[in-house]
Amino acid sequence: MVSRSASICLDLILTIPDRTIQHRNTLHGFYRVKAKVASCICAVLSDIVRTMETHVIAPMELSLTSGHPGLMPVLHSHKEVEINLVEAGTMTYMFGGSHVVVPAGQLAVFWATIPHRVIRTTPDAHFYCINLALSCFLRWQLPPDFTNRLLRGEMILEPDRAHEELDRHLFTHWRADLASNAQDSLNIVELEIHARLMRLAQSTATGQQVKAESSALPGTRQNMDKVEQIAMLIGERYREPLSIDDIGAVVGLHPKYAATLFKKHCGMTIGEYLTEQRISQAKRLLATTDNKIVDVAFEAGFNSVSRFYEVFEQTCGQTPKSYRASLFGAPAPLPAPRIAPDYSGCNIT
Repeated sequence: MVSRSASICLDLILTIPDRTIQHRNTLHGFYRVKAKVASCICAVLSDIVRTMETHVIAPMELSLTSGHPGLMPVLHSHKEVEINLVEAGTMTYMFGGSHVVVPAGQLAVFWATIPHRVIRTTPDAHFYCINLALSCFLRWQLPPDFTNRLLRGEMILEPDRAHEELDRHLFTHWRADLASNAQDSLNIVELEIHARLMRLAQSTATGQQVKAESSALPGTRQNMDKVEQIAMLIGERYREPLSIDDIGAVVGLHPKYAATLFKKHCGMTIGEYLTEQRISQAKRLLATTDNKIVDVAFEAGFNSVSRFYEVFEQTCGQTPKSYRASLFGAPAPLPAPRIAPDYSGCNIT
């Protein structure tokens, strides 16, 4: 099966303008093609590494991946709840405007619709990654405080390493059980993951917060601080009609430089990140409330219901109504073919 990153790679190559190909012998054309292809190769290699040794519970409610965590060239998101256990080494995420270091032996859980990116790993890093369908996560009815924190964009970390040996044992067994494809074993895996999340909810009931990275990261510390400030500002004010000028003024940068800096370090524009944040919040509201879709649209920061429908379908491949129905077992129509989202008119200039 062709990976998602490989598909994106093909799409990007097909979108290179003909004039660029015609002038590929020029320095300008060469570097445009080279940059696109290099970015695609990085994405494909990252995807290949991250999906090695993957085992799945049908019908795609749960999958487990193990291997070296590949670096992600850009921020990305997906609709599952992600459960990570770093078995060796460390890995660092850019998540929700912060850098989060996950060391060996620590369990980390987050809703992956929040844009995130692995930005650094140690050479010896090895991890397990579970992708759990949101519908399954909600069906388990975990403690409300735990669920709300996760869906509001918090990465929840085990506060200590008291369960490190237990977790290593569990993940090893889960991988073997999933590989066996025996129904009794699959049922046990679901029950044990449910129980492990219950234990995590209990141990973090006092509100464990994500830990910010303190050591140096790629790029200057000052630049990364500015990127974090921009991401945090958008996370706090996504409901408002933000402009590049507003953001530049708050973080103390020229608007064009703020936009360039953010794109360089995050792999997406400020407008794209703002839209991803709004879509993430809309998904949370659709999953956890009975609010009318028009109310969801405005609460998520969209200034037009029609614009909300357009961006949601482009991003998620289905309507908001179908997305909500799919979380609770109701039949939903097949997703429409996915096309690149149009981020114009998203309340940012």
